[in-house]
Amino acid sequence: MAVIVALASTLVLRVVLAPLLRPAGWGAYYYLQLLLPLALFVAWCVALLPRETRALVRRARADGTLAPVAALVVLLVASLSLVSASDLAFQLVGKGSAMQNRLAIDVIQWRAWVTTSLLLFAALTFMFAATSSAATAMLFVAPLFATMSFATLAKITYMHSAVQPLDLLSLPEFMPLFASFFGMFALVTGGVALVLWIAALVVAARRWRTEMSTHRRLAIGVAALAPLCFVAVAALPASRLPRPFRDHSGWMWPTMVALGMPSGEHREMARNGGIVLNFLAEVPAAFVETPPDYSAQRAAATLHRYRADESESPAKVGGVNLVVYLVESLMDPADLGLRFTEDPMPNIHALQREQVGGTAIVARSFGGSANGEFEVLTGMTTSFLPAGALAYRQFVRRPLETLPRVLHELGYASVAVQAGPRHYYDRERVYPLLGFDRTAWLFGAPGIPRADRGNWPTDDAIVDTVIQVSQEKRPFFVFAFPASSHSPYTFGAYRASALDVAGAPTTAAAAEVKEYVNAVRIADRAVGRLIEHFRGRSDSTVIAIMGDHLPPLSSDAVRRLTEGSATQPAAVQTRALLRVPLVIWANFRLPHEQATLSLNMLAPYLLERVGAPRTGLFAVTDSLRHLMPVAGTVVQDTNGQLWLPGAVPAPLRSLLDDYRVVQYDQLFGRRQRQRH
Repeated sequence: MAVIVALASTLVLRVVLAPLLRPAGWGAYYYLQLLLPLALFVAWCVALLPRETRALVRRARADGTLAPVAALVVLLVASLSLVSASDLAFQLVGKGSAMQNRLAIDVIQWRAWVTTSLLLFAALTFMFAATSSAATAMLFVAPLFATMSFATLAKITYMHSAVQPLDLLSLPEFMPLFASFFGMFALVTGGVALVLWIAALVVAARRWRTEMSTHRRLAIGVAALAPLCFVAVAALPASRLPRPFRDHSGWMWPTMVALGMPSGEHREMARNGGIVLNFLAEVPAAFVETPPDYSAQRAAATLHRYRADESESPAKVGGVNLVVYLVESLMDPADLGLRFTEDPMPNIHALQREQVGGTAIVARSFGGSANGEFEVLTGMTTSFLPAGALAYRQFVRRPLETLPRVLHELGYASVAVQAGPRHYYDRERVYPLLGFDRTAWLFGAPGIPRADRGNWPTDDAIVDTVIQVSQEKRPFFVFAFPASSHSPYTFGAYRASALDVAGAPTTAAAAEVKEYVNAVRIADRAVGRLIEHFRGRSDSTVIAIMGDHLPPLSSDAVRRLTEGSATQPAAVQTRALLRVPLVIWANFRLPHEQATLSLNMLAPYLLERVGAPRTGLFAVTDSLRHLMPVAGTVVQDTNGQLWLPGAVPAPLRSLLDDYRVVQYDQLFGRRQRQRH
């Protein structure tokens, strides 16, 4: 009878839960299909056979052999339930943004669900062995796991990313703001819950214990600790491990990836890896390798060797304005190898032919806009940081000598114009550390028009704000970041547009590329407006325009791009996915030039164009760019020779080592400063 009623109850709950499980649907929730019938079967057994169930429980608890086994079964069921509940909780995040819509369907992978459940079971089991109490283990581990789940959901809601290890460093700053985020009721409730939790732990440890021999407790504890230690070792960089573990760590990380650990782009916002494995996947990004020969004295000596020659410094500084216009997801559509009914970006192409045009090499192929921004503004390269790291969130913790700060010290008004929300990439905290006087935050600002796609401010609104800022004080430096060409490219906003694409391998790819190139045309028109305004002004202005990274198009959409370089050396293949358009324009005469620069080499180039001295780190990058205009994920010399970083010839390698030492010192060391 319990089996029959449990199956019937499952069918009823399937219908009831269907609206809550959309859009993924019941079929995607394998763990509900597995656990719900079993849970209902147990529940109906308790309801239909209450005396027999109680007798069975008493007998199991009284038996010295069965009691530990029964406790472990309960803990296993609890771990499966907790992991499943944490995944279901993602349905509470809501829908609306592309990220939220993705979370609604990105159910935790089967492998990740099993691995996370076993890790949680191991933690529960270890606590059980340590305290001889399954209740204490549950009361200790389950609330911590629930808190991590709540923190993840809260951070996704407010900051659009999952919890990372380095977020723990922000707790002292965040805790005073807890009430303002969640209200005084939540603060009081949390305090009461904390007191009750501690009291429950004390009671459980004293009253609800399972009799076990010391040998059995030791065996259970060691068996539970082994997988936890394995995961801890696998998540840490090899350089942080003792020698015996370091020699065997190479196969551990791939093993964790095979077991469901997320990897690749945007892993921090993923649901399908589960909150524990997502957290562990970010552990390597928390560690930066110290250059082997780093010391404060070496950094100071290096800066001294690269300092600018005072005789080359201009007699007068500060007469030329500067605008850096970093366009979201901008690539040259011609690189896709497809045909278009008209040029998607005629203004940018014309500007490239007019003065200085060419190619910028970005920090990463897709996503991580703040990394490209970081390189442009600081002159630093993210290739010296851990793969997948986000410098803004993780490493910018103090004022840096950056492009906006250098120009501010020369008397410039230094302003950022940002289309993204304040919390994206922690920009609201970081921008003052970079030296900006203020930021114009347009996202969500009243009266700001929205783009046809998504909820971004229009590029015209960005241009209008740049023009407004430029009229307030001179000289000025404005960093502007429009976003109307942001992914995804599935809105269908330009289905009726005459700008169309031909030659795409699939219909879906054609529709995707059509939306992208129409979004690029909108961005290009805004660039045209920006240039035409400053073309007619009497005060000298330099404008730099480039993309932050390539658009995250589908593999079908970029098939010809990737296939075109597939037979080339690895460095060429890498550069093909890092190329974005570059324009350096001025309303005074600049010599025509075809330039190729990585984003981190752009700042000294622009300082030279506005007649400003290059000092400190910019003196180093200025010297490097005359030999290696591209120095990052790939390295390219002035002759066009390409290398991956590990294959750079020794003479150039020594220059890169100098660069790395000075960058490390600026971010993490004593920050030697060489000004003349």
